[in-house]
Amino acid sequence: MTPHYYVQSQQFTGYVLETFKGGYFKLHLNNDQVVDGITCLSPESLSLDNFKNLYGLSATVLNNVHLRYTAKKLDDFYSFFRSNWALYLYLERADELFAMAKELLPKGQKNGNTLNDALRSIAQNLYNPSYRFNTKLRIRSKFEQSPHVSAITDYVMEWISDNDVLLPIYLQQAHKNECTHDLGSHPAFVKKKKSLIKMLQRIL
Repeated sequence: MTPHYYVQSQQFTGYVLETFKGGYFKLHLNNDQVVDGITCLSPESLSLDNFKNLYGLSATVLNNVHLRYTAKKLDDFYSFFRSNWALYLYLERADELFAMAKELLPKGQKNGNTLNDALRSIAQNLYNPSYRFNTKLRIRSKFEQSPHVSAITDYVMEWISDNDVLLPIYLQQAHKNECTHDLGSHPAFVKKKKSLIKMLQRIL
């Protein structure tokens, strides 16, 4: 095997996610479910520069990689992180997207908690051992319907539109009308609608 990049923090507590298809790929998540270790070993000569950008990102940002892995929906990290959904992670302006998103206020409001503050508050509740699982699900469900979600959705759509030259694989809002028929019927656009809540229920 040809050794490639190895990046590891000094913290060794957390979670280990491994796949062996196409080579060995390990993600190490700290207790906050942030990537703090990456190991790639492959019998093929692969360009792995982009994978270094995964370091320091939340598992949630990585398309809920921890949930998909736990639900046994992932067996090849090489393929997963080279899929179309992940391409935005490797742009130089991705850091700008994450930084601005944290400071977003609820949609239509000039005051209130930022998205970052709201998520921290929710995290404290979700890690509260006195709360039952159903209570935690209700907290998540309530947040999914909050103005913060509308704000981040609008901002991400605007960001993708501003970077359409670099991200031609994403459907632009301006072109949505041209694809109205295909969105409802073409296999390329058909996607199983599975909420985060249902995924959590299936796992836990």
